Amino acid sequence: MDAGLFFCFCFSENAIAQRRKKAGTVADLIPDPEVTEVTKNMKEAGWTVRVLVRYVLLQVPSTALLVLILIQLRNWFDLPVWSVWGLVAISVAKDVILFPFVWRAYDWDRQGEAHSMVGRRGIAKERLAPSGYIRIHGELWKAEVVGGGRPIEKGEAVRVEEMRGLTLLVRLDKEESNE
Repeated sequence: MDAGLFFCFCFSENAIAQRRKKAGTVADLIPDPEVTEVTKNMKEAGWTVRVLVRYVLLQVPSTALLVLILIQLRNWFDLPVWSVWGLVAISVAKDVILFPFVWRAYDWDRQGEAHSMVGRRGIAKERLAPSGYIRIHGELWKAEVVGGGRPIEKGEAVRVEEMRGLTLLVRLDKEESNE
């Protein structure tokens, strides 16, 4: 199908769907069970439609380049058509398989993730007076004590209050130290 005809077909289908919603038919109020199940699974995984669309759109140039290169190689070396489409299919399958592992890199809008260390607990690896290093989930982070409180000794539990660049601002975790 020609790209222009495909676009017109999609546009006209979207236009028809929008007109139906404006008409307010009862059928539009009933959610499609397949769509809601897919959306539910995506949200549980943390994916959004926006992330999926970004991923697909950013894969299009490399796939198009692959197709162009394969067409040229087919002309030069007389490759069979099935081998060209097979390589394109492998490329697309690779993108589908990798998506669950790389989707977070395409989630640019998530503000909370930038400060995901806030609220986490860690252990002081050296005396924090007022700064030093702490370990959280196996990673070593530079940290400073918040509010000029007493120095935190090596081995004491801390809780992250906020982030300033790559420095964590922490306080003594009273819940951990009382236990």
